[in-house]
Amino acid sequence: MDRTGQGALEYLLLIGGAIVVAVIVIVLLLGSGGSSQQQTARTSSESLDKIIESGAGGNLIANGSLEEMPGNPPPTWPDGWTIGSSATKEVLCYNGFNCVKNPVQLYTQYKSATGSTPYHVAFYKKGDATLTAFESNAADCSSATQIFTPALGNGVSPTNWTKYSQDFTTKSTTKCIQLNLDGTGGASADMVILRK
Repeated sequence: MDRTGQGALEYLLLIGGAIVVAVIVIVLLLGSGGSSQQQTARTSSESLDKIIESGAGGNLIANGSLEEMPGNPPPTWPDGWTIGSSATKEVLCYNGFNCVKNPVQLYTQYKSATGSTPYHVAFYKKGDATLTAFESNAADCSSATQIFTPALGNGVSPTNWTKYSQDFTTKSTTKCIQLNLDGTGGASADMVILRK
């Protein structure tokens, strides 16, 4: 009788040990799977940022360098931007190339838009630069009103490259979005993004 009881107890201990080991293995596998999924999501998000910032995809304004600056002969400028005043080049910008420094009412961009549509706008800056977005029910952006206040980057002057972004939805009658890139006091700006 004692022998039978001892055998049964050993059998139960073996089964219990096997169950404990199986539970530990399952917990470890689920934990590493979760970490792996989080890492994959983070990597995908960073990759999407790089694609967007390079100017790929539709419904997008992006100039990765903003390198075309005043000079001799007369200056040329990144496509689609109109110029309010002069500026100088900053070197080794967010994207590793040149970009704009001291953009005092420097760039204005007009982009056709769709009413009642979500948009995302962003830019990178160092120092006191801002990006302001306006919308208009006229195709030429006349009588435009500011979409959100304050402007992106307003009131902060980071010493390192920092991204500022805003999501917004256009009014039902919107036909045009206007972006103004401004800055003072040695500010630098790079990588303006507008996408649906």
